[in-house]
Amino acid sequence: MRVIDDRTWAVLTVYGEARGQSARGKQAVANVIRNRMARRYASDGTVVGTVLRAAQFSCWTPGDPNLLVLARVDAEEFTYRACERAWDAAATEDLTGGAVAYLNVALTLRLRAAAGKGATLPAWAADPRDPGRVNAALVTLVEDDHHFLRI
Repeated sequence: MRVIDDRTWAVLTVYGEARGQSARGKQAVANVIRNRMARRYASDGTVVGTVLRAAQFSCWTPGDPNLLVLARVDAEEFTYRACERAWDAAATEDLTGGAVAYLNVALTLRLRAAAGKGATLPAWAADPRDPGRVNAALVTLVEDDHHFLRI
């Protein structure tokens, strides 16, 4: 018996990653989860095996402040319900054009600089000519704070 069902894991992940984003931004994160499952990109094809894969969705990273937020979320809260709607909408409409990754460029640059990695993006997202910029050829959608990428 599962204590938490697949839909709840997915919705919690959308909540943890995009609760402050627009409805489209939430759905785009849900699309990435579904695209990863379909392509088995950093995924075993299941919801849990996708969202809990190490170092993939930061809200599940040990020490991330979102973990405590997720542990206390109220399923009746308006924003949680919006994340449920986003997950459901992602089943029939892919706003991302098949993206399997996303990142907040400004936040990523700031965190990497603070960690001593320089103001560069991860190699999978960086422009080969300028590692401080996202590779525009990979971007399928920019919504709110996130760039969505097909890699």
